[in-house]
Amino acid sequence: GTNAPVATELRFTLSQKFAEGYTIGRFRMWITTSADPLNFGLPAPVLEAVKLPPQLRSKDQTNALASYTRESDTDLRKKEQTLFSSKLPLPADPKLAELKDVLTASKDPITLDPKLVQLRLDTTMSTKQLADKRLTMAQDLAWALINNPAFLFNR
Repeated sequence: GTNAPVATELRFTLSQKFAEGYTIGRFRMWITTSADPLNFGLPAPVLEAVKLPPQLRSKDQTNALASYTRESDTDLRKKEQTLFSSKLPLPADPKLAELKDVLTASKDPITLDPKLVQLRLDTTMSTKQLADKRLTMAQDLAWALINNPAFLFNR
């Protein structure tokens, strides 16, 4: 017999069991003939820390244990994301923006209606005319003569 190569099918399945919304950054790929996925247990520094009582752990072991716990706690990730979102500035309130625009517009000088300006001028003129009746009578007489058809030469 000949030793013919036997075809082997490789199937890669990536299962991300991390926090929702995050993508896989770096990963290791293990190849096995077992149908069950491999479980390598805890990382060595974490395993060493877990075996010791808390009071005998070194600072590095405590940090490794805390880091591993933080990385594998999906609820903590969600809470950290919520905390981060709560510190972001709030979106602008449309009502407040509208009120600021009204306040800015209220500081602009008021443009007077031309009819109101003319009415005020007429009122001032009438007040002056009442003060000097002889001048008013002379103005009225001149106006009547000028606007009389017999007085108008250019017809």
